[in-house]
Amino acid sequence: MEEEEAFYCNKKGNEVKLTVTNHAISRFIEKNRKLNIPISAKTAMMHLCRSFNNSKKIKFVNTKLKIRQKKHGADTLYFKNNLFTFVVQNGTLVTTEISKEEERSLNKNDTRTR
Repeated sequence: MEEEEAFYCNKKGNEVKLTVTNHAISRFIEKNRKLNIPISAKTAMMHLCRSFNNSKKIKFVNTKLKIRQKKHGADTLYFKNNLFTFVVQNGTLVTTEISKEEERSLNKNDTRTR
């Protein structure tokens, strides 16, 4: 079976292949579990890449998103589909968030200690 790859097309129409971090994979598994969509660790990369490849780049039109873009830098890109937001920095898929408005509260990490 051929391994899946995450990629997007840049402004010039060139395909940009992404490196996927272990953090992004683990967050993808965690967020799916919170949405009651079970996926195994073995198939997580395949599902993550397919989900990312079906997403669209976010255009920063509202103030909240513009502030976020300024905070994380110009080299950070955000891609969104109907369930997830993917954060890409310097050609690396760094994390995954739930983008569905009514489910955004599930982005909070239960295991984080403060």
